[in-house]
Amino acid sequence: LGNIVFSSEWSEDTFYDNIGVYSLPLTADDTPAPLYLSTSTDPNGGGLMYDGQYSFIHYYEYGSYIYPVYYKYDTDTWELLDYDELQDISLFTTASTYDITTNNIYGVAYGVDHDGFDLAIVDYDNRERVTIGALDQRYLCMACSPDGQLYGISLQGELWKIDKETAESSLIGSTGLKPANYFQSATFDLRNNKLYWAYLGESDSGIYTVDTTTGAATASRTFNGQTEIMSLYIAPPEAAENAPDRVENFNVSLDGPSLTADITFTLPATTYGGEPLSEELGYFVKVKGLLKAEGTGMPGETVSLHI
Repeated sequence: LGNIVFSSEWSEDTFYDNIGVYSLPLTADDTPAPLYLSTSTDPNGGGLMYDGQYSFIHYYEYGSYIYPVYYKYDTDTWELLDYDELQDISLFTTASTYDITTNNIYGVAYGVDHDGFDLAIVDYDNRERVTIGALDQRYLCMACSPDGQLYGISLQGELWKIDKETAESSLIGSTGLKPANYFQSATFDLRNNKLYWAYLGESDSGIYTVDTTTGAATASRTFNGQTEIMSLYIAPPEAAENAPDRVENFNVSLDGPSLTADITFTLPATTYGGEPLSEELGYFVKVKGLLKAEGTGMPGETVSLHI
């Protein structure tokens, strides 16, 4: 997923109608598909998608005044979960990421009196910010790996490793790309530890994988002209690749008002990753947290129970 806020392919008449969150295929043959369109989803004050939600700040300017508004959406239903007209810009970030090892949001935040940039922990729910330390440069985008290592990509197109405790950084290497000074975003695919970057140059753009050992970027797909993508996000898997997939054909049969029921379901024949299963599976049935039945069966077998 990603929030597209600009495309050189959009016409002037429909420009604002196209701003929003899209599903982003990684092949150039497929077009990004809109999931939720709204001009207010432009996260010009920073934001990110994580844990089934999209938290961001959109600000409006009237003359010399800035009016920041915080939004939180459910990324499954796009229901608005939270809305708050903020009193200041202390929660603004130019790049941010969610760390699954600490449950913290790390961001590039403005320093005191806008003097430089700080690495900070941003708590949107409590409207709080904890400054970790001053950064030696501004990063266009950030991402945390599955093991909690923080990375940033600089305006010079270099990949840096950032210490979450001290804000100190060390250079890994050049991506080989020359990004423009616009909003960009990055995220890890937690299934394979790959770093993806929604790159935007002065006349080109695309989604690239970045080698975290060398910094080198490789195109997964490119776009025609410029496409500016913020809040890039790959949802974590619901289960491990080798775990059994969901049961199918689940059915509950009641004979009028009753405290008992007949249930049937089919045990999965494949893993979550699509590989065939061959060994015996275990199952259990709970009602309101209470164990009502358990047993074993073979992959693809239909189970019938009276509980």
